[in-house]
Amino acid sequence: MAQEESDIKGETDLDGFLAEIERFPWYDQAVLAERNPTLSPTVSVTDLKTDRSVFISVGLAGSRKVSYWVGYIYPVQKRFLGIDRLFRRVEMYETERMDRIIPIVKAFFGRDDQELRRRLAPLSPYLRVKESGGWSAYMDKKQQIVKQIK
Repeated sequence: MAQEESDIKGETDLDGFLAEIERFPWYDQAVLAERNPTLSPTVSVTDLKTDRSVFISVGLAGSRKVSYWVGYIYPVQKRFLGIDRLFRRVEMYETERMDRIIPIVKAFFGRDDQELRRRLAPLSPYLRVKESGGWSAYMDKKQQIVKQIK
């Protein structure tokens, strides 16, 4: 069943999140999203202590293959004209293999930023933006890819 709103599950731990990833109907949701490009099937988790998030989205790559986008959202502080500014950065990477995402999730839950980045590095970069424009840029890019695939 496609949802147009978030289905918030509450608190979780590594095992609970991995179980949710395993249960999630990735292919079925990718097919539904193909029919309605405004949908973006996503499973995400946020660490409220560090203000960081990881999310996994899915789409079709060809007629029967899924492609995953794994995103990492984290705070960044920059100094501009003597004023410190805090914003959140969104980085997204693409892979067709869920087994490459699992170690990223494990590093996230272990709060091991260095390992998380090491695991993201070999994946295909997809998007890197400030969060304020991140979602719009993501949806625009997704629309372009959907048009290219068809």
